Amino acid sequence: LSVAPELARAQILRACAHQYREGDVMHWWHPGQNGAPDQGVRTRISDDLLWLPYALCEYLDQTGDRSLLNEQVEFLVSNVLAEGERERYEEPARSEERAAVLEHALRAADRVLDQGFGVHGLALMGTGDWNDGMDLVGAGGSGE
Repeated sequence: LSVAPELARAQILRACAHQYREGDVMHWWHPGQNGAPDQGVRTRISDDLLWLPYALCEYLDQTGDRSLLNEQVEFLVSNVLAEGERERYEEPARSEERAAVLEHALRAADRVLDQGFGVHGLALMGTGDWNDGMDLVGAGGSGE
């Protein structure tokens, strides 16, 4: 970030563009080629949700560039994951709705808060974490 803040800014905008209206985000994606839509995976993995607010705070702290907060970015649109559906590889549509980067970060944080907390007061993990060995710890709804 301290070496190339413009790359961090671009990645934050890219992450916002891979967020669903409901606040969850694509776990990973392949950029579309020749005008084709991006394809990626919608999941219940929780740490993906926190990357955007964290990266945004770090960016603001290190650059002071508050103009990023007001940049308008669209959302992805697709059916939410069904009960018991862990993930789905898809080619979602882009919404007509656009929101400020700050709103994108707030929706991600709200999604984590809405998922709840476990018996130890830690956020529930969902179906995965950056540490692949921890995947499925929270698949039953109780892993922290």
